[in-house]
Amino acid sequence: MAPTKALYPLPLARLPIPTHPPPAPPKKKKTARTAPAPRAGTNYLHPKEHCKIHVALHGVKLWEGGAKAANADFRIWIVPCNSSVRELVERLCEGVGGEKMKKIAVTECVEVGTGKWVKGTTIEYKSDKAMDKLKSLGWSSKRGESLPPVWVCLHKV
Repeated sequence: MAPTKALYPLPLARLPIPTHPPPAPPKKKKTARTAPAPRAGTNYLHPKEHCKIHVALHGVKLWEGGAKAANADFRIWIVPCNSSVRELVERLCEGVGGEKMKKIAVTECVEVGTGKWVKGTTIEYKSDKAMDKLKSLGWSSKRGESLPPVWVCLHKV
């Protein structure tokens, strides 16, 4: 059997050489949920201690009870203990600014059992106490392990 001249009976199409670089992928919008993305060759040094915080959403005040509190939607966040309360509110309420931000407060709640909650410390965004670090409030890495977890409500003042 004689060898064939070409493996492909049809000529291959020549592709044009691009004259411009391909478009860059769209940049992701940074939100509270976006992790820092260091450049190539750069490392990120994570904070030494983190706290797990359960945040009740939609302005629900757990200590008031009722159906709204019983069916409250919440998210769990892992936050550096060296963050301030003000930083926490700013990151959780991204997109809210100006005068609206000054009317937000964080209230710690403690579950006492059977779906009942007790109101704890309330810290307003505009107060001096909002500059305190989470660790100085007792919100350390021990919370949720050897101590009760941190539950907070974000609400209007």
